[in-house]
Amino acid sequence: MIADELELLKEKYQRDIFYVGDNTFNVRRDQGIGFIEEMLKRKTNQHFWLQSRADLVIRDEDLLDGFREAGVYQFMMGLEYHSDSVLKDIKKHQTTEQAVKAMELLKKHKLMVMATLLIGHWNETEQDRNEFFKFFGKYVDHFGLNLITPLPGTSFFNEMKQLGRIKDWDYRNYDYLHAVMSAKEVDDLEQLNFIYRDIMRRYYWRPREMLKMFSPNPILRHHHRYYITKVAFNIMMHEVFGTPIWVQPNYEEYKDYLVRRGEALPKELMALAK
Repeated sequence: MIADELELLKEKYQRDIFYVGDNTFNVRRDQGIGFIEEMLKRKTNQHFWLQSRADLVIRDEDLLDGFREAGVYQFMMGLEYHSDSVLKDIKKHQTTEQAVKAMELLKKHKLMVMATLLIGHWNETEQDRNEFFKFFGKYVDHFGLNLITPLPGTSFFNEMKQLGRIKDWDYRNYDYLHAVMSAKEVDDLEQLNFIYRDIMRRYYWRPREMLKMFSPNPILRHHHRYYITKVAFNIMMHEVFGTPIWVQPNYEEYKDYLVRRGEALPKELMALAK
């Protein structure tokens, strides 16, 4: 059983904080109930970050206290945007009303809210982004901002390619953190990248986010202290003084890993390898 493995990790390796990779952990209500019952019975005092959907959080409102008591500290939901017309356009089968309800419920039951969000839509304006900021700024603890990205092989990629909106064909940048296609109001990709960084900066430098560094919630406190004093500060030093961005010492891109192993790559990938 998974609970046996969790208990082993706690007792033998002192591991007690986990990100659960199941995209919709509570898609089956009985799985959520079973998890709560098992973790309460074992009393391992471990902590979990789960992924779910707004409609499932609303459906399982009566289980939220149980999830928290079983060790869950945060729910991550793909809420994407603050406009129902955009949600419909990207085929997101949820509404902004559901998003607000789910975030309110999580806050009510003292659970952290992580939202994955998308900006850079074709018709998006500066006013849209300001409204987006205010809409999610009331609730979100962990602001998972992304730039909309047309992944190769998808119908969205084919549509954007046909419309001529894709401006960057270097697939290393298809990571949701770099603009690879233009918007109607902003054609320059570097300007879109700046807008992305600026929103992140404005979000975490708000007084209400700074105060979370002193939250009685130890995980929220740790997250904000690390992000604001380490990540955000490192980015600021890079942008203002040109100091190098921190990179994990053993970081290696996949293509360079293949080259090191002596594996053949297509010419276009070889040109990108170190």
